[in-house]
Amino acid sequence: MPTLMLQKALQSDQTSHAVWLSEQSPEVQARILDLEKEKKQWQSRLIEWFHFLEDEPSVEDRQYYLETHFSLQERKRVMVITKQHLSESGHSS
Repeated sequence: MPTLMLQKALQSDQTSHAVWLSEQSPEVQARILDLEKEKKQWQSRLIEWFHFLEDEPSVEDRQYYLETHFSLQERKRVMVITKQHLSESGHSS
């Protein structure tokens, strides 16, 4: 069953990552955990953005949301991801 195989592979990956992390210095561990936390926060904000888009907001509302929720650098990244998603899903931007 592919799902069970995938679950076992993910568990194995998590275990090996935890072992690897435990072998690192405390400073490296702290930095890695910070980066993982930042990644989760970014993914959360990106999910919120796509939920916002589901309501088909106006161009002005989209611009306002981007300006109030993301830095300039993040906005560029969000737009690249959004355009890629829209082209893959067959929607226009």
